[in-house]
Amino acid sequence: RWDGMAVSEALHRRLWIPMLSDHFNGPDMWCLKYFGGIPLPDESYGGQKAFNNAFDTHNSRGEWIHVFPEARNWAFYKPLRPFKKGAFTMAYKYNVPLIPIGITYRKRTGIYKLFDRKEIPLVTIKIGKPIFPDKSRNRKEEVSRLLHEAFDAILELNGIERNPWPETWNH
Repeated sequence: RWDGMAVSEALHRRLWIPMLSDHFNGPDMWCLKYFGGIPLPDESYGGQKAFNNAFDTHNSRGEWIHVFPEARNWAFYKPLRPFKKGAFTMAYKYNVPLIPIGITYRKRTGIYKLFDRKEIPLVTIKIGKPIFPDKSRNRKEEVSRLLHEAFDAILELNGIERNPWPETWNH
């Protein structure tokens, strides 16, 4: 959940970040909201409709939406896990580019060792070239293309040569 804040700082932009609603039940709820966290709705129609309307509004204002396509956070996990289609469907729907962002972690060295937080490594963020949707193509095919291109771009940004996971979840 802290990766979104790191990305916001790296881009020097206000971002809207869909997050699991469980994150908003803890002591750092105020910080997640401050950095643009928006809780994902439950499976009810009303919640999903309000969520979609909110993102329609953010997009119409030209505001940036940041989505982690892996959908779940495994703290400091290095391989790139399979993506869900949501971020790529949004890019197609709104006809906006995807900006691949690679997030890697490194050990604290130098002056950063003075701040003895061994469980929290330093973050490196690499920003790739935008990937533009082609609205002339079939939505399903184009979402798949966007997903695969973004996956490959992030593997390259993170320097991952042998990833143990496939590009998408098999369900």
